[in-house]
Amino acid sequence: MKKIITLFPILLMIAVLISCNEEPKTRGYDTDPKLLTKDFIQWWNYYNRHIILSTDFIALDTSAHTITKDAFLNELTSGDYIPIRLITTDTIQSYQLYKLPQDAVADIKPVIQRECKRQYEHFKKEGKLMPVFNFKDLNGNVYNNENTKGKYLVLKCWYISCLVCNQEIPALNMLQKKYKDRKDILFVSLAWDSKDSLVKFLAHTPFSYAVVPDQESFTENTLKAAQYPAHFIINKQGIIKKEVNKEKELELALKKEIGI
Repeated sequence: MKKIITLFPILLMIAVLISCNEEPKTRGYDTDPKLLTKDFIQWWNYYNRHIILSTDFIALDTSAHTITKDAFLNELTSGDYIPIRLITTDTIQSYQLYKLPQDAVADIKPVIQRECKRQYEHFKKEGKLMPVFNFKDLNGNVYNNENTKGKYLVLKCWYISCLVCNQEIPALNMLQKKYKDRKDILFVSLAWDSKDSLVKFLAHTPFSYAVVPDQESFTENTLKAAQYPAHFIINKQGIIKKEVNKEKELELALKKEIGI
């Protein structure tokens, strides 16, 4: 009896470890991937509406075994797979790799390859130190690595002739307004354009972010933004936490980072 009592905590620990390593409880795909891959528009709409690779998610391979997010995104860059959302009882979203069948429409492979290469590049920037910077906005305010320590830095990289960059400004104004009482969050935009051009533009398109002119070289060569608009969240320790290209994804990432 004494031996059984001694072994019980060990057996209990093993049981807990096994339960923690179980695969997520899924109920299958949320759509029919075979039909999805026969129509490019249908697949593209599904991908844009239901797949958010910048968020935290449970990543599964084609056999429904859990893999790392790094491995998942890396596989997607081959263009041989698409991510499919799973119906699951878990609170966190689950995506599974689905190998493109031979009869899939040809346009899907190069697009998923390009999109996921960008997502993988974003992911690899997470956890890296923000490069040295020294910005001066249109009002003469200075932002650098030293005076932004202890604050969240939300950056938008953009340029005036970028249609999508302009279309999202009203939503970004609402986001900034939501956090306007948070003195530990700075919203700064890095524009390619000159001071004079920005002053004229902002006269008829108000933007509540601080606006820094002449930043094409920094966004392209230092931050290496590959698509615009590009949004970065830098934490209070100066670490890059997230890079996204859509305002909705920025909102989700910021909410998760600051816990509100």
